[in-house]
Amino acid sequence: MDLKEKRNNERMEQVERRKDEIISAALSLFVEKGIDSTSINDIAAKAEVGPATVYRHFENKPQIVIVAAIKFWQSEISSLMPRILPESSNTCKGIDKIRNILNSYVILYQEYPEFIRFLDEFDNYVVKEKIDAEALRIYEQNILDLRGILVKALQEGKQDGTIKQEVEEYIFYATVTHAVLSLSEKLVLRGNILKSDNEIEAIAQLNLIIEMAVKYIST
Repeated sequence: MDLKEKRNNERMEQVERRKDEIISAALSLFVEKGIDSTSINDIAAKAEVGPATVYRHFENKPQIVIVAAIKFWQSEISSLMPRILPESSNTCKGIDKIRNILNSYVILYQEYPEFIRFLDEFDNYVVKEKIDAEALRIYEQNILDLRGILVKALQEGKQDGTIKQEVEEYIFYATVTHAVLSLSEKLVLRGNILKSDNEIEAIAQLNLIIEMAVKYIST
């Protein structure tokens, strides 16, 4: 490697490092203040750079929001992965792996309420700003990592006889994920509104959805 190439690599590393600092600063503010309440100037101040530097790396705020959301997903899923699929799960039946994966949503609700809150804000922001599907393509690829893990477990369950052959894998993933995350968002953001809401524990509701889902696919 010659001197010119070495300097170019160092410059690229510095650019990526600065970009990551901006993303981290933005994500911290989104979690603390909310996406709508955070401006480019806020992000620049948090990252200790000028607004022009932020715009040098990102075209606009929606782009920052999407990249920050990807970073948040990657961080939360990687922290959950040892509990979603522990080493001991290698010998588990498919249905047990499905239960482990679905239980990770309960862990998200219990231990990472800020992530649940962020997901709701992110969805609302995407709708409000009319961000198109193409701009969200990279984000979608990242969140579908969990879908791949669940689909693989479903296929293993069909092979080992613990899961019904007629189960539609992608329909099951989408339906159960939307049901559990929507309930989690309701519980985190709005809590108990009616008096009757206090009669049933939040975890019991989430566990019931998971139990119904597991029984639905189980042989």
